[in-house]
Amino acid sequence: MWEKTVTLSNSNIDTAVEKYSISEHNALIEWSYKLNKYELKILWLLSSFVKIGDKDLNQYQFPVKGLMKYLWLANSKHQYLKEIIDNFVGKKTILPYFDEDSQKEREITVVWISSADYQKDW
Repeated sequence: MWEKTVTLSNSNIDTAVEKYSISEHNALIEWSYKLNKYELKILWLLSSFVKIGDKDLNQYQFPVKGLMKYLWLANSKHQYLKEIIDNFVGKKTILPYFDEDSQKEREITVVWISSADYQKDW
């Protein structure tokens, strides 16, 4: 199903946050999406790993400790992070775009995160 699995360490999360600049296209800023602050930070983190030219979907594995630190949840219980992610999975939005082939405005409905898999020893 996935082209590859990318396993990230705590230092990978720190590096992505420090090294990669996430910028939003004006269309994204103007368009309304209903995500809370934690969901936005997760989306930005995932976006930081997307490279220009990527065509395949990748599966990312994050260590709980690093993700909680990134979300400023270091003193919270792991269950709270699970609830945040469970609420994020399946949230959808509609993205407008221009189809070059048909020369028409179109919309596509997408989900931000399609699944989350938790290890029992997290």
